[in-house]
Amino acid sequence: LDTCIREEADALASLAGEVRSCHVVVELAHLHPRRFHIRVHLSARAGEVDVTHTPTEIQEDAGACIRAAFDVARRQLQSQAQRQRAV
Repeated sequence: LDTCIREEADALASLAGEVRSCHVVVELAHLHPRRFHIRVHLSARAGEVDVTHTPTEIQEDAGACIRAAFDVARRQLQSQAQRQRAV
């Protein structure tokens, strides 16, 4: 999982510029042992992003859940960057 998280964080860094911090938490759901909760907090030059991702379906692949959470973070950073350019 560490490799997957680092790859996704590096990809965001290339998009967002300087990444000051990236904190990722991967948890197993209590009632659904094959459902993951992913939380991503990213602080970058483009802004800060907080993402909580819980798939609606049972997902045995934590890597897929991590990639989905980082996809949400990527869209949020892109949106923040567009708003900053518009100002």
